[in-house]
Amino acid sequence: LAQPMATNPSNAAAAKLVAKRQKAEKAALRRIRKCMQPRECLKHVAVLLDDRIANDQRLGPSITGCLNGQQIVPLDADEQRLLPLPAIRWRRNVHALDPAAFADLAHDALPSSLAAASVEFEELESDSLLIMDGRQLVELIQQKRQSELSSLVFPEQLVSTNRWSPSLVVYDLELHITQSSRAAEGNALRAKMLANSDKPAAPPAKKPKASTADQVTRLQCEEAFVSLQLTRGVTVRVLEDPVQLGKLVYCLAKAIAERPFKAARLESVFSFHVGAGVGAGCRLEESADGGSPAGIDELWRCQLQCFPLVTAEVARTIMRAYPSPGHLIRAYAGCASAEEAVRLVADLQVCKGTGPLSTARRLGPELGKRIYAFYSSRDPNQVL
Repeated sequence: LAQPMATNPSNAAAAKLVAKRQKAEKAALRRIRKCMQPRECLKHVAVLLDDRIANDQRLGPSITGCLNGQQIVPLDADEQRLLPLPAIRWRRNVHALDPAAFADLAHDALPSSLAAASVEFEELESDSLLIMDGRQLVELIQQKRQSELSSLVFPEQLVSTNRWSPSLVVYDLELHITQSSRAAEGNALRAKMLANSDKPAAPPAKKPKASTADQVTRLQCEEAFVSLQLTRGVTVRVLEDPVQLGKLVYCLAKAIAERPFKAARLESVFSFHVGAGVGAGCRLEESADGGSPAGIDELWRCQLQCFPLVTAEVARTIMRAYPSPGHLIRAYAGCASAEEAVRLVADLQVCKGTGPLSTARRLGPELGKRIYAFYSSRDPNQVL
C-alpha cells in the first residue's frame, strides 16, 4: 500500500501565513469600502472655507450652521490671493490599501492594525463654489464690463496649475437691481430739478423716467449668466437668502462625498437576469441532459409578442402549432406559394373564455403577412 505523503512543516506554515495575510487584507478592504458608504463618507471630506466668507457676518454663520458639524478648514492663503472672488472648496481624505504591508511573505509580520494596512492621503477636489455679491455684478454691467466676469471665475494662475471646475452663486441680486433702479430715478429727478431751478414754477409734471445708462435690469444679468454658461460651462445660481446658500453648500458637500460610491455602484455588473417585460429578454440555462436550454419556450413567446397587437394568448396559440421558430420556418419552406404560407398563421384559431361563453376567432391575414415577411424577407429595409 502506498504510504500517505508527509506534510512539509515549512509549507504548512507558509500556507497559514498566506491565509492570515489574505484575511488581514480583506479586513482592510472592508474598512476602505466602509469609508465610502453614504453615511460615513461625509466624515472624510473637509470643507475649505475662504476667510472672506467666514468673516462675513451674514454668510459665515449661515454656512457653518448648515454644515452640521462637518469638518471646516480655512482655505489656503496663497490660493485665496489668486482668487478674485470668495470660494469654497472640498478636500477628501482618500483611504487606499498599502501594498507594502502585504508584500513581504517571508516574515510573519502582519500589520498591527487595520490603519497600518491602509494608506491615507489628502486629495483636493476640482469642484469649487464661487460666491459673488450682487452689487459687484451690477457695477460690472453699469460699467459695460460684463466680459470680465469670465476672468473672475477662471483666474489664469489657478486654472493653469490645478484642476478647476467652478460654479457661481450670486446673492442679493434683486436687492441691488432695485437699488440701481431707484438710484437712476433719483439721478434723473435731480437733473430735472437743477435744469428747472432758474425757470418759473411750472405745474407738476409726470415723474421723470430713469436713465437707462444707470439702470440695470434682470434681463441684462441673465444675459451675462447665459454668456458665461455657454462659453465656459459654468453653472450659475441666484440666491437671496444666506440660509439657502448654506443648504446649497451642504448638498454639494454631500454629493462630492458620495461621488466615488455612486461611481463604483454604476460600474458593478448584475450577476442575475432582470425581467422587465417582453423586451427585456429571457435567461437561458443549459440543461443537464444536453438538450434544449431551459427558457427557450419563454424566449419564443417574447419574440412573438414583439409583433404589433400580438398578446400572450395569440402567442401561445402560435406556439401550440409551431413550438419553435424552426418548426415555423420548415413549414414555410414546404409551402408552394406565399399565399399558402400566409394562411399557416392566419387560419389559426385563438380562443377566449371557457364553457358556453367561449369565443374563437382567426388570427387574420395581416398578422400572417407580418410573421411570414419577418422570416422570409431578404430586404433589410422592409417595414413590417
